[in-house]
Amino acid sequence: FFFGPLWCCSRMPNSNATTPPNVSFNTSFNSFNQFNTSFNQRSMSLPMDSLMPLDSQARKLMHLDPKAWGSASMEAFTSDTLSSLNPLAWIHFLRLQGIPLDRVQTEIIHKALGALHTTFPRAIPDSILIPLLNNALASYADGFQPHTTLFGSSICPDEICHEVGDLPDLLRDRFGENFHFGGLAGIPFTGKTGFKAFAGHMPENGHMFIVVAPHIGVTPDGELGKYQRCNQSAPTTACGACVGAWKLACEDGPKPSPPVSSPEYHEDYQFRLIQTLITDHMEDIQEHPDGPMAGMAYTVFDYALQTMLNIMDLTTLKGGKLVLLGGLQINMPEPLSDFFLPLYFKMHAEGAEPKDLLHLLREEAIDAMQYQSPSAERRKMSRNSRPPAR
Repeated sequence: FFFGPLWCCSRMPNSNATTPPNVSFNTSFNSFNQFNTSFNQRSMSLPMDSLMPLDSQARKLMHLDPKAWGSASMEAFTSDTLSSLNPLAWIHFLRLQGIPLDRVQTEIIHKALGALHTTFPRAIPDSILIPLLNNALASYADGFQPHTTLFGSSICPDEICHEVGDLPDLLRDRFGENFHFGGLAGIPFTGKTGFKAFAGHMPENGHMFIVVAPHIGVTPDGELGKYQRCNQSAPTTACGACVGAWKLACEDGPKPSPPVSSPEYHEDYQFRLIQTLITDHMEDIQEHPDGPMAGMAYTVFDYALQTMLNIMDLTTLKGGKLVLLGGLQINMPEPLSDFFLPLYFKMHAEGAEPKDLLHLLREEAIDAMQYQSPSAERRKMSRNSRPPAR
């Protein structure tokens, strides 16, 4: 599918929101042979030795206005190359945006995308999810505008899941203030009381949008379950709580966590729950066809999603809609953006069967995609200078 620009919607206030004009594009471009010729002629001609290292924040904030694209960039992308996570297409795409890449970084792109293609072939860049969501929600209610939609997320507090340009950041830009359901591993530990509090904040005649997304890291060498963090010499685990619980089960064998009534349990209750979950599903995780790290990510996702479904109270909607998005956050190494694997996308309403919308986040939905261009202020924004949450 067509990768498209790395951008997000402009930050909009909760009321009297205005929507930037949309730009539609036909994404049927040239063949892979034409792309490959373009790559060889343009990208490989750049003097790699003179390129500077990539600034991580510049990568996170990189946006591209499609109206500024030239013919060279148009022939870079085809439905075949990017739907298969083709590394050459990504290398060419990043260079067309002025991002310098040396040999080490191009090797990272090949290895990391190779791991993604093998294990999570339906994953899409975080930035592409926003226009897909806009199109999917456009025909329902009022399009889930920021001033009528209450946004909540159940996402791990790990800082690599909340960088500028990551999914929670993009969704907050799209919907507004974020109610946090999640604790470790993205499990909604706030429970029914948390959902009741969340529902009490919903605008009158409004709706809810909630995302549930445990995460998994990918190293520069394409190893799952770890992430190369800034200012560290070696990759560390991601998600750390899940991998830690799995390692304990592997080293010590399955053993129960401390009694719920014990101080030891209460002092680390989130990890103890994850430890019990991993121990109970150890055999399935070990035998997963894509390896134990992928198996563990899916296991935690299933639990987090079911927990959210259990705590949701649709009577609080009062005629509104609740859209629940679930999937895996995939933390990719520099210079790649993070990815998201959609696994659940349904619209809920009181007294009605949920409406499955997952097909609207698949590759075939890209052709109808419409984009919203970010404001100049958003393009210039850095992590340190961005305005505080409303």
